[in-house]
Amino acid sequence: MQCAICLSEEGTVVQRGCCCRGDAGAVHETCLIEVAKHNSAEDRFNWEAWQTCGTCRSNFTGSAAHTLAETWYNRVQSIPEDDDERTTATLNYAAVLSNETWDHAKAETLKTEVLQTYKRVHGDEDRQTLWCAYSLGVTYRAQGKHQDALGLLSATAEAQRRLFGDEDSDVLDTFVELGSLNRILGRFVEAIEFGTLAMETSRRILGCDHVYTTEACAELAISYSTIGKYDTAITLLSDVVASQSRVLGNQHPSTMYTQNSLSVVEMKSGKLAEAEARARALLGERLRVQGPEHPESVITSFNVGLYMLYRGQPDKAEPQIRTAIANAEEISGFQTLTMHFMVASHAEALCELGRHEEAMPILMDEYAKQAESLGQEHPMVLETASILGWALTLQGDPVKGEDLLRATLDIQERVLGLEVFETRRTAARLAKCAT
Repeated sequence: MQCAICLSEEGTVVQRGCCCRGDAGAVHETCLIEVAKHNSAEDRFNWEAWQTCGTCRSNFTGSAAHTLAETWYNRVQSIPEDDDERTTATLNYAAVLSNETWDHAKAETLKTEVLQTYKRVHGDEDRQTLWCAYSLGVTYRAQGKHQDALGLLSATAEAQRRLFGDEDSDVLDTFVELGSLNRILGRFVEAIEFGTLAMETSRRILGCDHVYTTEACAELAISYSTIGKYDTAITLLSDVVASQSRVLGNQHPSTMYTQNSLSVVEMKSGKLAEAEARARALLGERLRVQGPEHPESVITSFNVGLYMLYRGQPDKAEPQIRTAIANAEEISGFQTLTMHFMVASHAEALCELGRHEEAMPILMDEYAKQAESLGQEHPMVLETASILGWALTLQGDPVKGEDLLRATLDIQERVLGLEVFETRRTAARLAKCAT
């Protein structure tokens, strides 16, 4: 394949990760850097050259985005820290670190530095300062610092709404993030309120195909799925996939992210075969476009194993999940909550294979850590408790296992509802105990 810039077929080409399809998106990273240097040399304020494809006008993603962002960041270190180019390059690099390598700790450091600079230069309620505060809140959430994220994002939203109004694009971004964060914290009413407000406002002002609108729709769909409204969630996510495929292309990270979310909701709604087929197809795309070491590839690989486990194939699921965990452990910023769920699911596979001595210490440790950090009634803690109760039953302690399952089911019915996937799984396990 030849480079779309220099037209040479020599050397390694990568996909720009923009909306250019096929051969048009294949380039040498060195050629991309030279184009960015050239364009920014002609116009010092042409910073889009480091972020945006000059052909399709969409942002770079993947390894191309990382290479450009790192190069630009290193180039601006000699100019004053309050120079607009330096702060912009720093925030761009931080965003790419979070999105492409999940190095959230380094991203937090960079964003904190810029936020302090903005506060000193522009004040606490300048638009740039508030946007940077929002971005830092997103990074807090990605690292599991949920209360820090909630405090910062709530204060940011209050200031943004007062200064700019509810229809401002920055406010909509913050609404979407608050919806996601409240869902993670188990505050489903608040999650749906923020998500609905963001989606309806974006649709009215920006249109159904705008990136803000599709992101808001996808986040709201996930919130609906947490309360068992799977049909609503599937409809929303299917519409988003169709829009993103048409506007961004099937290989764009946003499209693939939504495909992954859709497969999860399909699984929870009982469409296990469809969910696994979608996940397997998506994994093939991710491996080809993003590579096996990309965090999202690891998650999709895990999901394939999870769906096999739920379809009664623990012998196939266990090595798939184990490999995904090993790959996740190599990623420094891998999300804590996701890792907890992966480890608990691996222990469940071990239990189904009769390997109780391996599984029980893992489950006991996971349950203790999750309960301490998230609280006894968090959905993930309840799911781990359900797995632990079932493991105790399989191990030969049915009384203790049934007691834990019954206590867990009572909380799930009260907190999550009767129709939620996790509640139904616990009820099914309890029914098996009775037989």
